[in-house]
Amino acid sequence: MKKVLVLAAALGAVSSFAQSDDAVTPYQAAIRAGIAIPVNSDLGGGMFISAGFDYTLDRSLLKNGQTYFSFDYIAKNTSGNRNNMYNFTLAQRMMLGQGAGLGGGMTKTYAFFGLGAAVLDFGGNAGTVLSGKAGLGAEFSPNVFGEVMLNLTTKAKGTTAQGNFVGFYVGYRF
Repeated sequence: MKKVLVLAAALGAVSSFAQSDDAVTPYQAAIRAGIAIPVNSDLGGGMFISAGFDYTLDRSLLKNGQTYFSFDYIAKNTSGNRNNMYNFTLAQRMMLGQGAGLGGGMTKTYAFFGLGAAVLDFGGNAGTVLSGKAGLGAEFSPNVFGEVMLNLTTKAKGTTAQGNFVGFYVGYRF
């Protein structure tokens, strides 16, 4: 847990030195929910449930994008006992373009990527590992969005399990 706190503090310090860019969307917080499917078979297959929260910073690390802190929870069931992952990342969202959206509006598409740490609790062994994510998203309205995300982690100590998932999400920005 110390590693996660040190990483979060370091990422926060780095983000405070970033230059300011125009915001892509005017909302700073977002929630999302969906399903996650393991990439490798050591987690037993099947679908996992997933939920996440993002907080967009006022400054971006990269020009014409958005930097945000992201928290994701992925679990096999809602009991919280084993077979779950807590993922903390500093991520960057980059706009790709606009196209025709639902109800005649415009849909913004974007790509995102991030690095951070995850706490894995699979197979009775828990540990903090390096985590990365990347994906594509679309804003269907100013508040509603959808994302497809690939999440990869290193192996937890004492186990062969990794938090490697492909996730499908629907979210709301506020």
